[in-house]
Amino acid sequence: MITDGELIGFLSDGEFHSGEEIGLQLGVSRTAIWKRLKKLSSLGLKVDSIKGCGYRLSQKLELLDKGLIESYLSGNIKAAINDLYIESVTDSTNNYLLERPKDNQTPSAANICLAEHQSGGRGRRGRQWMSPYGSNLYLSLDWQFEGGIAALEGLSLAVGVVVVRSLSALGIVGVSLKWPNDILIDGAKLGGILIDVKGDHAGPCRIVVGVGVNINMSRQDVDIDQSWIDLKSICADISRNKLAAYMIDELIKLLASYEMKGFQPYVAEWQRLDAFNGKLVDVISGEQKISGICCGIANNGALIIDIDGVKKRMHGGELSLRLSNES
Repeated sequence: MITDGELIGFLSDGEFHSGEEIGLQLGVSRTAIWKRLKKLSSLGLKVDSIKGCGYRLSQKLELLDKGLIESYLSGNIKAAINDLYIESVTDSTNNYLLERPKDNQTPSAANICLAEHQSGGRGRRGRQWMSPYGSNLYLSLDWQFEGGIAALEGLSLAVGVVVVRSLSALGIVGVSLKWPNDILIDGAKLGGILIDVKGDHAGPCRIVVGVGVNINMSRQDVDIDQSWIDLKSICADISRNKLAAYMIDELIKLLASYEMKGFQPYVAEWQRLDAFNGKLVDVISGEQKISGICCGIANNGALIIDIDGVKKRMHGGELSLRLSNES
């Protein structure tokens, strides 16, 4: 019995392959191939079928490659990785790491999970994260801190800064940040950050940092209730493997020094990247809505809103930020 991942890997070149060829290469019957092909639409993949030519994916895929990713990593970063997992399908890369035992992990080493597809990808406030197979970047990294949750103030904002650095290293310009964890280009969402924390307020704690970036999304097959953008629509093809490696490099450097340095080294850079600074915004918490002028962030990462001349600091949790003219 073949897996979806094996079949997709065979078809990832975007060329036509006959059912007989696929069956011979993968060691299964043509009927089994046909049944498996019918299931690929649930992963966000479109299969073209032409009599006399065979089957192909509607677009070529660059699948994740552990060896290739590791070849792009610097030596000191490789030494800081416990394990690098690449999954064909998982419910979410954050959950994958949260559910793994931590017995042998040291505070200065990371476990990393990347996936081709997330069946239950999560965004902020429980929203679904759209995850078509082999098209975008779904990356999670876990780390242990000894100083407790209190030492993690502003971390999601600092992650946003290093995500922008990773994109800039590949020549992607015009990226901005929306408090507290959205990555934007031209006001449209390119990606997001989700951090899960487990542990003690003052003692050892474990975090999982999840980053999702839209690389190649089909507008016909994706239902998203906000303005979004992907990298393919604004630049030449971007290697998913190279972007994953650059992201891992930056995240490990951030986490390795964060307990000692905190958010302070990232404040000025985040302010420069702030997409909403000086704009009229609505801050929504449950049924309540507060309107004011966005004045950037405080040194601890709190959002500063000017409400009729009074500056108020607002923290994360269930807050949602949007421009006042957005629906």
